[in-house]
Amino acid sequence: MQLDEAERRALLVTWLLGYEDEIKDLCAATNLPYPQGVQAVVEIDNRILQIRDSPDKPDLNHALPLFMPPMKTTYEKYLAAEAMLRMVYHLLVAAEYRDFVGAWPESAELVLQFGQETLPPDPFTGGPFKYDHDKKGPRISTDAPKWLLKEDRFILAIDLGKRVQQDEDRLKEYLRDKKKLEKQKEAEQRSVHQKSSNQQEPGTGRGGNISRARNRR
Repeated sequence: MQLDEAERRALLVTWLLGYEDEIKDLCAATNLPYPQGVQAVVEIDNRILQIRDSPDKPDLNHALPLFMPPMKTTYEKYLAAEAMLRMVYHLLVAAEYRDFVGAWPESAELVLQFGQETLPPDPFTGGPFKYDHDKKGPRISTDAPKWLLKEDRFILAIDLGKRVQQDEDRLKEYLRDKKKLEKQKEAEQRSVHQKSSNQQEPGTGRGGNISRARNRR
């Protein structure tokens, strides 16, 4: 279908206005609680993919597939990054509680109460983060989609007790390696000293041979 200049301009304006509407829908979807929001984002993705797969239908807005890639993955990655920040905030409040009370909070509810209920929720559930603890510290985690667990760039659980244990193990390993290197160095120094002593003993070397020869005469 051939279009003149005015028709092309009008079509472009229509496409841009349609793009603006899709962006508004996407923003509205991401502001919903995650279960409803991700469903709305998937519907937008499917709508745009249908346009991409229908290049022969001129009545569709073919600018959308160019401007808007599938957003579900990006949306969930954004929430994972947000969850990381919020978990750190919760951990700081839990540490403040320990300094004030003398022990780690027993539950997420205590963390919320101590934070005067101003702490942001888990963005994936809208409720408290998963929380438990042992004597070395708390463990805070988010209820993120399972596929995100395979992404190394995201920390979806902060286990302070595990981190303390890892640091203690690293310190022990460092001290063992240091002691081993010190023993190796001492052994090398003793070896060098022994060689030096052997070279300085009387009766050895060229001078020692001459002295023994004279004694035989």
